This record gives sequence, structure tokens and C-alpha cells, in this order.
Amino acid sequence: GADDDVTLHGPKCSAVHGDRFYVADIDVVRAFDRSSGAPVATWEVSNAGFLNDVAVGADGTVYVTDTGITITAQGFQPTGTAAIYRFDTNGNAEAIARGDALSLPNGVIEAPQGLVMVPVGSNAVMTVAADGTLSTLVELPQGQLDGVVVAADGSLVVSSFGANVIYQVTPS
Repeated sequence: GADDDVTLHGPKCSAVHGDRFYVADIDVVRAFDRSSGAPVATWEVSNAGFLNDVAVGADGTVYVTDTGITITAQGFQPTGTAAIYRFDTNGNAEAIARGDALSLPNGVIEAPQGLVMVPVGSNAVMTVAADGTLSTLVELPQGQLDGVVVAADGSLVVSSFGANVIYQVTPS
């Protein structure tokens, strides 16, 4: 963001796919050339509250979570914008899931189980079907879940700032 030709307002999470580096930046997803760092694209999400995590599927599909919060002196305040978006090849955002059932979506990743999301407002690791249907994969001992990655053995590694731990969710 120190370069004059780069705009970043509040970058959160990022993902790499091929020659692109993607960053969730409050109300847009920014794409950069992985080698040079040059800006490539900016994809807006209308009425976004707090874009948080970004993931790229094996086919290049880009996903981003809107945690649906604003941060005030009183802490996190819901904005009613909680959603998971998928971008089409032209960079247009389509909400594939939205609302309170997402429990303030945070981390997202494409995993062997499908699209997996972990929320701030729950202890449930969820899968999100292409039509937006949510299913609980597993409930962890404590919530305030943050990030999720897939380990080499196929297990999910999930961080919880509520419990100050990192959980491992085995494929079984």
C-alpha cells in the first residue's frame, strides 16, 4: 500500500491462485500480480459491511466472507450484511448465502468436504453448498472461530480467538 498505484484501506485475509494474489479489503476484493505486486483488478461488493476472508477454489472461483459487523467503542456491532459471496469471471459478486444463520462468517476455504466456513458467532464448522444451504460439519468446544486451512492429510485446522487455541478437525 505504500506505492502510489496501490490502494489498500484495511486489508484482512488473502489467498493466492496461479499468478494472482487476492486481498479482502473492507468492501472490495483486490487482485494483484503475484510476481510484480501490480494491481490487476478491484471487485466491489455492494453494501458490504466487513469483508474478512478470501479463498480461491481449485477452478479459480474466488469467494469472500462479509462478517457483517462494524467495530465500535462498544465492540463488534452487527450490520445485517453477513454473507458469503462468489465472484463470476467478470468480477461480479453473487451472494451464495446470507443472513443470521451464518453466525457472522469469518474464515472460508475450499476443502475436500466442499466450501467450508467458520464463524465468529458460533462454534460450528459449516459447509456451504452451491445453493447456499448450510450444514454443520462439526461443533468445536468453543467459538469465536477465525481462520481455517486444509492440512496435507486433509484435516481442517481452525483457529479460535475465543478459546485461544487451534483445533484440528480430522477427515473422519
